[in-house]
Amino acid sequence: MPGEIESASSATAGHNSQIDYKKIAVGCAVMALAIATRIIAFRHAIARPLENDALSFLKLASNPVTLWSASRREPFFIILHRWALLAADGQPWAIRVQSMVFSMVLVGIITALALRLFKNKWTAALPGLALALTPFMAFQATRGMRLEIFLSLSVTITCLLCLSTNLLSWRKAAVAGAVAAAICLTRQVGILVVLAVLSITMIKLGAKCGMKQTAQKLAVTFSVAFVLSAPFYYNQHREYGNAFYINTYDATFWRNQEFRDRPGFPSSEELKIDPRAGPRVTGYEYVAGMHSFKEIIARVIKGYVLTFTFFFSHAMGPLWWLLFMAAPGAVVICARGHWEWAVLFVLVLAPFAFIMPLSVVGHSSVDARFAMHGFPLAALFLGAGFDWLLDVVKKVRPTAGESGPKEKDATDKQLTDDGLMGQALHSSPGSARIK
Repeated sequence: MPGEIESASSATAGHNSQIDYKKIAVGCAVMALAIATRIIAFRHAIARPLENDALSFLKLASNPVTLWSASRREPFFIILHRWALLAADGQPWAIRVQSMVFSMVLVGIITALALRLFKNKWTAALPGLALALTPFMAFQATRGMRLEIFLSLSVTITCLLCLSTNLLSWRKAAVAGAVAAAICLTRQVGILVVLAVLSITMIKLGAKCGMKQTAQKLAVTFSVAFVLSAPFYYNQHREYGNAFYINTYDATFWRNQEFRDRPGFPSSEELKIDPRAGPRVTGYEYVAGMHSFKEIIARVIKGYVLTFTFFFSHAMGPLWWLLFMAAPGAVVICARGHWEWAVLFVLVLAPFAFIMPLSVVGHSSVDARFAMHGFPLAALFLGAGFDWLLDVVKKVRPTAGESGPKEKDATDKQLTDDGLMGQALHSSPGSARIK
């Protein structure tokens, strides 16, 4: 008996440790398509000059910089640019290749996440395929900007913390802290993402493993992130008089775009020369100081609507209608206990939703890349919607088509049981007395 139990347990362990080659094949196919589309986009992009945002980072990366040097842009992305330039002997195309690499990393992370969360491996390919085949995402991957690395880091820390089913190890908590610091030093609005993910983890993991133990591990994550990022913000305060100086850099730009050509604000012609002309304002002064609460809510809602109806539709082309499955998909993911992804979608897009209805001098709208911060998670919800739909179809079809055979099998079993009972009665020693 002990031998049987041991062999059975070893067989179960062997079965659980088997590699799912179908999932690997799905992931490889999606990655192959992502690589192909980005190489094609790179061949077209190499002839175009870099855009202003990428050029500003390129200029800053041309000089020696440390992770904590005061700067008007976030330092982690500058350092990555500098490494790319050093590896390519100073060639500007290096930063295009760098953003392509992070774009493919993002496709891989989203595909792996879908394979873990979804019930069907084929529907799990849909989010990755959406990222790989959407023309704008391939174009965006060659622009040398921060979208890909920021989203890759944001999804990574959410996976590290929110998908944990057991108490975090000290090492995992420390790694999450390093990722959190990288997020805060890549985009300043990433601070909101980090705080939200820590809060979600405290709620979800604390309920399973105990609030005290979870708080201790998350304290390590917060401490590591603080130690790695705080010196930069201290130097910003010492250099510019404001720890969040970068925030004023962006807020002043968008204030000028919104109120241009009005009395007391720069004209369109002035903004072509200096987009940040005039006195600096913080993000709070721009948003809360120059708009009523009602205006803020209306603008943010309009921004989310425009994201789906205008920016995503232009990005995906004729296949845009598939995104209608993102709404039920988001509900499905939340119902399965993974509501952190819906929260992350809202938070990642929130800072940009406010500016989405604006136009920029010389253009009819803002750059579509701001809206595309929400596209990877929208693609995840799309896949979840089809995963739920396929699951419903699988449950409905056998019920309709196999009810007859099931009833027949039950009848045959009953007749067989009755026959066996009759034979037993006739063959028993007391059968003669019964007669």
